Amino acid sequence: LAYCACSSVSSLCNACLGSTAPGTTGRKRSVLLLAMAIGLALTFQYSLAPALVERHGWVWNLYSSIPGFGKWLHNAWAQGCTLEVSSAAQATTCAGNAGVYRPAAVSTLFFAMQAIATRFQPALNREAWPGKYGVFL
Repeated sequence: LAYCACSSVSSLCNACLGSTAPGTTGRKRSVLLLAMAIGLALTFQYSLAPALVERHGWVWNLYSSIPGFGKWLHNAWAQGCTLEVSSAAQATTCAGNAGVYRPAAVSTLFFAMQAIATRFQPALNREAWPGKYGVFL
């Protein structure tokens, strides 16, 4: 099942974003990955952080159903903000702003590793993008 899903995604990627033939680049695929990172950053800021800090919504219900995990996750998101702010609304805003840095840091690390790898093997920039999306996510 996983093979079929990966094969389908790979085929869709090649159809929508061009080929991996010599002479082409991975620009379109890189931009798609960057757009995914921006989408994740906005989701973390406006959806995930408020749900975890305020302890409500389906996200909180999902994570709090695991014993001990909900409290740990809430503390991880709220700990740095509770010392600096005086109200719950400010804590939520602070956690949302801090949540943007998580996907931004992952994408920075990913593209830095990609740049180093491409320096040693230039063809790597246009190859294996479905696998790169999987590693990123």
